[in-house]
Amino acid sequence: MAQENPRTHALHTDEVLRVVIVHPNEVLGTGLAAILEGLRDPVQVALCECPRSALDLIEEKGADVVVMAAEAQDAAHQQRLAEHAARTGTKTLLLVKSADRETVCKIAAVPCDGVLVEEGITSAAIEEALSRCRRGDMPVPTTVLRGLLSEVRNLRDHGTATGSALCLTPREQATLELLVHGFSNKEIAKRLDISQHGAKRHVANILAKLNCPNRTLAAALAIREGLVEPP
Repeated sequence: MAQENPRTHALHTDEVLRVVIVHPNEVLGTGLAAILEGLRDPVQVALCECPRSALDLIEEKGADVVVMAAEAQDAAHQQRLAEHAARTGTKTLLLVKSADRETVCKIAAVPCDGVLVEEGITSAAIEEALSRCRRGDMPVPTTVLRGLLSEVRNLRDHGTATGSALCLTPREQATLELLVHGFSNKEIAKRLDISQHGAKRHVANILAKLNCPNRTLAAALAIREGLVEPP
């Protein structure tokens, strides 16, 4: 059951940042909530044990950021939660235990706007990740980025065609650059002065041409192949 904590503390804004934590381990989830509540700027935290309860909560009350543990058991609702967040402009930070290959594959499978590594996490790292999300960036630790690039190389070795990237239209190239910087479809549409439907279509074309299953892996591939300068 979702539990909201109304306590707030003083990312350089007067607005309260609404954060939903999704973690199957109550102790670790509570510890993360305590770190968030201790940040300099006001944060309101809701703690959920599973993606399904978090999805119900966000559909009812909304949220600015979801911090979701990658090892959530309910994969179907985890995916639905991430997709709902992407549609509604809610940022998703995926919380991982490490940067091993299995974890990297999970990151590649779940739509997200950034990654946090649980081991050795600090309030400064969380605050920086939240600030970058609010600026439209995609915070990904170097260790995780290396793992993603390694996974990209594996895809390439097994037949992922990057030559098709040469067929990107100018608009798709511009979309790819914004995608790499972590912008949502809504933000891409605004920056390119096109409809959200048009932005969604460009993103879908990019994923098809790069033969990538999701935005995260497409961004890593684009950086790896030099299609876009790293953020």
